[in-house]
Amino acid sequence: MKNKLTLRRYYKHEEPTCLYELAAASYGQSPWRLDQFADDLRGERSLYFVAELAETSTPVGFISCHQILDEVEITNLAVHPSWSRQGIAKALLATLFATVASGEQLTKVFLEVRMSNEKAQQLYLGRGFEEISRRKHYYENPAEDALIMCKILPKLP
Repeated sequence: MKNKLTLRRYYKHEEPTCLYELAAASYGQSPWRLDQFADDLRGERSLYFVAELAETSTPVGFISCHQILDEVEITNLAVHPSWSRQGIAKALLATLFATVASGEQLTKVFLEVRMSNEKAQQLYLGRGFEEISRRKHYYENPAEDALIMCKILPKLP
């Protein structure tokens, strides 16, 4: 990363517009509407982290998930295309893992990724995820199967 970034929790009272815009830029179109981001951000089991440029607080990426007991489902991981391939997604994943890992039990982290998204699959495999299943016709626009991946976080000492 050439510019200094800060990674921080994104809270329920904060504006969801930047999340929607980052998702749209990253995916080509946002998989969720703005109101869906707003509702999810306020969700009791939702957790969001954002990567921002340190000097300007401009968001350049985010990760979101739902956590229920010992299971976490990553719902979005988006990095603005002009900031891709600079380690931001890896840093967001590491921040999420450090936050959700438990000292009492193993934590399972799940996600879905498009079958055609080989870059994302390589990122996840490199972070310790494994393919566990495929979900037929999971995505729309265009229709595509999803690869279901899982990573098990060890108990904290």
